[in-house]
Amino acid sequence: MIRILLTKIVNDKERFYLIIINKNIFNEYILERIYGNTNNSSFTGKKSNIIENIEDAIIILKDIVRLKQKKHYKINFIKYIKELGSETSARYI
Repeated sequence: MIRILLTKIVNDKERFYLIIINKNIFNEYILERIYGNTNNSSFTGKKSNIIENIEDAIIILKDIVRLKQKKHYKINFIKYIKELGSETSARYI
């Protein structure tokens, strides 16, 4: 599983954009994008795509991150969990 959290401040309110790649039981990868305002109790929107292989999912993830960075989002947190259970994470502030 890969999780990347991007944030930015707009009109004194923090916006977030969370990108998640998970593997489903059919060995496909689900790329989820959840976004909204951190002041709200629930998210504003959610989009999901099914991708056949991890390489394509990572290419799409990189494209999304690049587009969001052009809109002044900053990477706040990255988390990578390998299938065998080991975990790597990095926090960016």
